[in-house]
Amino acid sequence: MSKSREKFSGLAVAGTALIAAAWFGLTLMLSRPLGSWPSLVSLAGLAAFIAVCSYLVGSAAFWPLRRTRELMQSVSGMGFRDRLYVEDTDDDAGMIQLELNGLLDRLEDALARQRQFVGAISHDIRTPLTIIKGDIEVALMRARTPAEYQEILRSNQEEVERIRRLVEDLLTLARAEHGELGLNVRAVSLSTMAVEARESMNDLFRRKGLTLDVYIEGEVRVEGDQAKLRQVLHNLLENAAHYTPAGGRVELTVFADVERDEAQMRVRDTGVGISPRDLPHIFEPFYRGTPSRRTRHDGYGLGLSICDHIVRAHGGSISVESRQGPGSGSTFSVRLPRRPAGASSAGRG
Repeated sequence: MSKSREKFSGLAVAGTALIAAAWFGLTLMLSRPLGSWPSLVSLAGLAAFIAVCSYLVGSAAFWPLRRTRELMQSVSGMGFRDRLYVEDTDDDAGMIQLELNGLLDRLEDALARQRQFVGAISHDIRTPLTIIKGDIEVALMRARTPAEYQEILRSNQEEVERIRRLVEDLLTLARAEHGELGLNVRAVSLSTMAVEARESMNDLFRRKGLTLDVYIEGEVRVEGDQAKLRQVLHNLLENAAHYTPAGGRVELTVFADVERDEAQMRVRDTGVGISPRDLPHIFEPFYRGTPSRRTRHDGYGLGLSICDHIVRAHGGSISVESRQGPGSGSTFSVRLPRRPAGASSAGRG
């Protein structure tokens, strides 16, 4: 309730009390005896007057709550576009209404991203299935040589791998959001992992015309899930390659921070950068950025979210620094405690 509404309600209560007291006093003075018909009629009128005033004052006082209830009823019918008009943010009702408006904003944004994701995922699943179906139909039209069958099977294998990776990402994200990643914790060499990542991703960077430089400062080891930490590293490198144009450079740096007793991995690129509008949402699931950042080969908006979940499950943190513009690039930093306290609770395989 706003201050003006509170002031009105207070004055209304005070006025009602004053009129009621005057009315009752006059009834006692002018209606003798007290049980006579005039006094009873006067008291009945006084009671009716107080009831009407109480109803009006109560209606004014509870108007914000009624408006909030109406909005919540419209929300239950998927009407996320309505918002509460907040007259005053300094009182409890106004603060509650502001929080409700913020909640509705987040719900509307989340639903919009999910609709976008469902549309994209439907298309990206239908495309490989259409290719597989077409290859099979062509293969069945007539007898072919073993080499031709092998070529068709290789093409189908690539499409099946795309679908498999998508399903795996969705399962990983679902488990992470329910705290069920089930980390298989053991000693992991991030230095060795970085060398293996460079070897396994050389072909990708070469095809894109990019340079991948790896800098390792000694032997860097942590306790964690090797497969999931490798997934984090690969996702960050693939993300860097995706948004870096040909001729660009990607740097992977692995080092230990002795003072903080933690290990760090940094992936820096010379790509297009991230807009200030996208930056706060970059680790949210299904977020694929503003149109200026999207490309023909966008993923599903799951990779960075999965990275965030995995790193936090290890008791670490992941952050990004970026400026938008050609060559500005982005730097993703992963901090991992050498012995994460939360890893054991996440599960040991």
